[in-house]
Amino acid sequence: MSEQIEDDDDHENIMTNQQIEDENNNNKSRVTIGRLILMSCSLAALEVCYAVQAVNEVPILTAAGVQPHYIPYIWCLTPILAVFIQPYLAIRSDRCQYDWGRRRPFILAFAIGVFIGLFLLGYGRAISYLIQHNPINSTISIILIIVGIWFMDYFTDALQVPGKAILLDNSFGYAQTASNVATIVASMGMIIGYGICSIYWKDTFIGKLFKNEEQAVFAVAAVIAAFLFLISLVFGKERVLEGSTTLDQSPSHQIHSTSDTKQILSTESGNYGAIRHDDQPNNNLTSRFYSYAYSIIKIPKELVILCVISVFGWIAHVSFLFFYSDFLGKVIFNGSSDAPINSSSYINYNDGVKTSSLAFIGAALIDILYTFFLESWLLDRIGSKLAMLFGLCIAGVAMILLAFASHLATAIACCCLTEVATVTIYSIPYGLEDPRWSSRGYAADSAILNNCLYVGTFVISITFGPIVQIGDSVSTVFITAGICNIIAAIISIFVIDPVNRISYVDVTYQTWKVINSTGNTPLDAVEKGCTACEVARCDGTVGYGGSPDENGETTLDAMIMDGVTHDVGSVGCLKRIKSAISVARKVMELTNHTLLVGDDATRFAIEVGFKQENLHTNKSVGIYKTWLENNCQPNFWKGVSPNARSSCGPYKPADTCQSMACKQDVNHDINSNNHDTIGMIVLDKHTIAGGTSTNGANHKISGRVGDSPISGAGLYVDNDVGGSAATGDGDVMMRFLPSYQVVESMRLGLSPTKAATQAIKRIEKYYPHFNGALIAVNKAGEVGAACHGFSGKFPYSVMHAGMKDVKVYVTKCV
Repeated sequence: MSEQIEDDDDHENIMTNQQIEDENNNNKSRVTIGRLILMSCSLAALEVCYAVQAVNEVPILTAAGVQPHYIPYIWCLTPILAVFIQPYLAIRSDRCQYDWGRRRPFILAFAIGVFIGLFLLGYGRAISYLIQHNPINSTISIILIIVGIWFMDYFTDALQVPGKAILLDNSFGYAQTASNVATIVASMGMIIGYGICSIYWKDTFIGKLFKNEEQAVFAVAAVIAAFLFLISLVFGKERVLEGSTTLDQSPSHQIHSTSDTKQILSTESGNYGAIRHDDQPNNNLTSRFYSYAYSIIKIPKELVILCVISVFGWIAHVSFLFFYSDFLGKVIFNGSSDAPINSSSYINYNDGVKTSSLAFIGAALIDILYTFFLESWLLDRIGSKLAMLFGLCIAGVAMILLAFASHLATAIACCCLTEVATVTIYSIPYGLEDPRWSSRGYAADSAILNNCLYVGTFVISITFGPIVQIGDSVSTVFITAGICNIIAAIISIFVIDPVNRISYVDVTYQTWKVINSTGNTPLDAVEKGCTACEVARCDGTVGYGGSPDENGETTLDAMIMDGVTHDVGSVGCLKRIKSAISVARKVMELTNHTLLVGDDATRFAIEVGFKQENLHTNKSVGIYKTWLENNCQPNFWKGVSPNARSSCGPYKPADTCQSMACKQDVNHDINSNNHDTIGMIVLDKHTIAGGTSTNGANHKISGRVGDSPISGAGLYVDNDVGGSAATGDGDVMMRFLPSYQVVESMRLGLSPTKAATQAIKRIEKYYPHFNGALIAVNKAGEVGAACHGFSGKFPYSVMHAGMKDVKVYVTKCV
């Protein structure tokens, strides 16, 4: 998008450029929604089983003779086991190199555990009857049921780690979307599970095959869950991990292609690494636990906040979920679980349990609707912090109101509203992929977040028994749960939103505030505006953490120009320094040079006081890994052997490549998904300045410098005329110096729009398929733009003193 700010009174103008996102030209590394759905089927399967457990667990236990205030103590073993076992399994999953993936073997193993638990919980009393012929108050039946609960609790929760990790492995750069897809698919599983529980099976063909209602419910649930697991395992294919370690274990470790010619290497340790950088990876149990323990020690404060919120949220959710059916049966329907089976009191209780299933179906529908609302509107409008505050507060109030409910409609409405909190803690924390802890592994951090559920369950197991006994009613459970949600909501005030949610429009507005502050010059505004975009990683194509080259390294190009003196400072292929535009300004102010490149530019930056930092993020690592797995496609090589369209090299000139078609072969596509530039022009009453910053094109050949740091190509400003900035295919555009041409055409009297259009058409004559755009502003404050490609349109933003907010203009491409 191009952005400009202009002042009608003082002729203050700021213009920046950005390509519009085109959903029809997705990056090749992006996985389709259909594949995400297939991968999420394992989560739907576990929700089917979890729903059946949630509705029937307390009724089955009370029917077997267990007093309600003893039930929470049953839940204490699973979280203890999880703390010791799950970290090992999570790290093992991160490093798994099986031929059919690193997540699916664990999904299969955990699914088997779920089915064992499902069988023991649903048929524990029947098995006991075969042994003792005494179905009432049988010790064996209670033991079998409790063991089944332990299996169900552990394996349904443990399944979420590989189940979500497989999604995040394949959704770099749009983790929140993938997490929301998983939430929706899991909600469909919930609807199926609760739907099974709501049906009266005793009068059906299936019901007549079993002795009682609950056996039919568990049998149907097992069949449907098995089918969903099969879909996930067979069709939700994942990429096989190659090499000795995974890149997301530590930024100091390498990952190689099959030809062993490509590698990515971090030059300095990250503060949040999951493995100490002086440790050599190995496969023994002690090392794996040590690695996980170290990842907890190095846990970033942002993740600590999410974990505390998750613990309180899960306390509220789990306690509500398992006592709601019992509450409806006893309080709303005036029934009793320990009454004789054919008595009206028991029938009323059973009707309450069935009705709770319908309430849970309504909650699952709210789950889906709220997830869509969260993804499509709420997060973009208010951010993660306020979204969590909103969701947890709504659910907290609903749970407290439920404790005092006496009518079925009120109880169902409160149940549905509590699902807002479930969506919040189920999706937002997992989707907060952030550059602040970019080097940590997904499975390890998913395990940490997932262990919050175990911590919450353990707290319930040791505290809610006395709460139920003292309060003498399950209503006290809901009051306590509501308070926990409200505490979580208060803590969510401290959630730090990912820094990359800032947009080009936001940057324009920030720059406008800078130029209107006392003592700031257009050069100051340009530097601070471009810096804001570099820090925020606008669109992932400006600043660190995006567009890795063919060796996996992110490098930066930037330029700043003074329109009065024509002084220029530029850096190209800048490595390991985040503030590219600021380094460019130092080149202009501290040297007689115009352009510094590569490692020597980095050395200069360090000498003048800049900090050397790792420029990798999970997104850039993921893009690079996907590219390697796709045989290094696309790339920028041509006329070489082996064929650059199907291999990673190393390459050498091809003796047979003599035709013009071969020499002009293009095996890449510059579009808004893989390349962009922030180009900014600031004009006040007296002076004009401009700047550019970008991390270049994805998978560029190492050492490549684009048009952004080239005066007259990426940017040109003249205090007597105006200025222009470019974005797009820099390798093509820099051959024509289009920004310089636009300024000179305006000098001859052309309007900004006509001047930009003329320059674009000149390039089109020789390269009819290129993607590029130009923005322009003249000394009088008139603005214009022209583009080619980019799916036919190009936006740019403008702000001046007569405007209350930034205005986005869209120009049609020639």
